[in-house]
Formats: sequence, C-alpha cells, structure tokens
Amino acid sequence: MPKLLLFVPCQKVLIDQDNTISTVSIIQEMWLEAGATVPPDFQAAVRWDVVTLWFRLPEDDGRTFEQVVMLLTSDGTMTSHTKLQFSMSTPFHRTLSYMYGFQVGQPGTHHLELKLKDMANESSFIQEHTFPMLLNHRTKPETGRTA
Repeated sequence: MPKLLLFVPCQKVLIDQDNTISTVSIIQEMWLEAGATVPPDFQAAVRWDVVTLWFRLPEDDGRTFEQVVMLLTSDGTMTSHTKLQFSMSTPFHRTLSYMYGFQVGQPGTHHLELKLKDMANESSFIQEHTFPMLLNHRTKPETGRTA
C-alpha cells in the first residue's frame, strides 16, 4: 500500500516547467462575512484544489488504486467529492483534485476525507485520512443612517 506523504487543500496548485508543484494558500481556516443569515446549504462559487503525494512501497508494483476525496460539512453531509484511479509506476505519485464550490452555510469544522483502496480488493477502503477545515461566520455590522 503506498505511503501518504502529503494531503492538503489549497486555493491553487502551480506546476512549473520542470513539473514541480507549489501550493498557494493552504486552506485550514476560513471566514465568511455575511450581513444576514446564510442558508445552511449555500454554496460559495469558488474553485480550490487538493494535492496528494504518495510514495511507492515494494508491494505496490503493478497494482491499481482508487482514491476518493470527499468534503463533509460540520454536520457530516457530503457536499463534493472526486474519484480517480492510479498505478504506482514511479517512486512518487502525485494527484490533483479540482474542487468546485464550497458549502459555507454551516459554520464549524468541516472535514476533507481521503480514502484509498486497492482495486484488486474493491470491497473496502484500506487507508483513510482526514484534514479538518474550520469555517467561521462573522456578521457585518449594519450601517444604519440616523436623521
């Protein structure tokens, strides 16, 4: 089973001409400023990325794996996910998941979950990891006019 070296959500991933990656603005805590109550299922129209980096172990040669990344809100509702398959043909394997939208109506700790399974045994996930992401709400002060 490959060893997970990196699992991080960020605003953007940059890939240079040498195929080296850089992450921009790791997402660990966010603030939503709202003038009124936000509906619990409100989605912010934002694109963000998730990077994983795996290290091949000797028993990984010739095996295919499936990676699933899911975003769960503070109440456990899954709001987005990606799924992809890969084989460990080199010592390191990098995946990029492009996520669209972020449900911001529920403040609290959201969880980005990573699951991996060996496709030779599709019945269960064999590795699971979680990255907590804190979402805070801040109410804008009302600007009222006085006569």
